[in-house]
Amino acid sequence: MMKRFLIFLLISVITHFISAFTLPLKAQDALVKGRVSDENGEVLSGANLVVKNTMLGVMAGADGEFELKLDPGQNYKVQVSFIGCESQVLDLVPPYKNYYEVHLQRSAFIAEEVIVTGTRAGSKTPMAYENMDREEIRNQDMGQDMGYLLSLTPSVVQSSESGTGIGYTNFRIRGSDPSRINITVDGIPLNDAESQQVFWVNMPAFSSSLNSVQIQRGVGTSTNGAAAFGATVNMQTEAPAKDAYAEIGSTFGSYNTFINTIKAGTGLIKDRLAFDVRYSKMKSD
Repeated sequence: MMKRFLIFLLISVITHFISAFTLPLKAQDALVKGRVSDENGEVLSGANLVVKNTMLGVMAGADGEFELKLDPGQNYKVQVSFIGCESQVLDLVPPYKNYYEVHLQRSAFIAEEVIVTGTRAGSKTPMAYENMDREEIRNQDMGQDMGYLLSLTPSVVQSSESGTGIGYTNFRIRGSDPSRINITVDGIPLNDAESQQVFWVNMPAFSSSLNSVQIQRGVGTSTNGAAAFGATVNMQTEAPAKDAYAEIGSTFGSYNTFINTIKAGTGLIKDRLAFDVRYSKMKSD
């Protein structure tokens, strides 16, 4: 028994000495420092730095400075990003530099279209609604007025004085006449202040400029406009294009009806401005 105790005591003493000598020799974390700025040297406070394939990450301070504690014996890739700038990957290979200067290039971009949620119904809105996206609009667009574009949606009945679907047209939703249907474009009410109607004869080929449409059936909120009693039709126009483009569209129908549309856009000019234009001409007997 005494022999076992002495062996156990000897092993404990040896383990203690080994630990005492090896712990001080453990490598310390390397402190990587640097600064994030744009191509003009302006600091980018709040820039994000994320070490790929790890849970490590920091945010640059108000002066653009950052510090990362890393294992000095490994290679790392650090993703550096900032809103309005192109992301950059910083390669860290031992031995690390004392200081890293990261310069991000400014970059303008066109985001996705912004939906005005104040006039759009959602999954929690207590009313029936239907959305039409850009592809569906293009598939159904024959150059006619809005009532004919919406004709395949529930509870919509359209009419046209000329019978061609252009000019003086209107539509009803759930039996409500045009003065009880609120029409908005990008959240702005279009209904006439006197008659509470929208005269589609003044908006020829307008559907070619639309990106999405939402039809709300039933009583809506009056913040959309005073006519939101029977229904609401919210139209969202197309966002400016990033690249230059040109389109020509032509429609032919009964009574020598011709609708010609030309659309063009400059794309981003010097990453700052973009112009889009549309010209439509309608002719019919």
